Amino acid sequence: MPSPEGIRTLHLRFGDHCCFCGIPVIRKQFRERLVLLYPDSVPWGSEEYTRHAAIYAMSAQYERNIPHSRGGQSEVGDLVLTCRPCNCVVATITR
Repeated sequence: MPSPEGIRTLHLRFGDHCCFCGIPVIRKQFRERLVLLYPDSVPWGSEEYTRHAAIYAMSAQYERNIPHSRGGQSEVGDLVLTCRPCNCVVATITR
């Protein structure tokens, strides 16, 4: 997980959009605020199936450009910003 400064840098670099599919991604802090303000509209339980599907899919993920198993680093310059579905697909393909 990148540092808070690294997270800001990644969101600025990618314009708050997934680098693979281009959908807007939502930072954890913004999601928490939505859940607090609109608990009936944006459910967020401890189990995945109890979470708002769109907000869950748009959750910001931070992934290495090159997998750790292939020598990828965890420095901000080697990380990308993705949505949850793209992160799952890319992680499956690159491993």
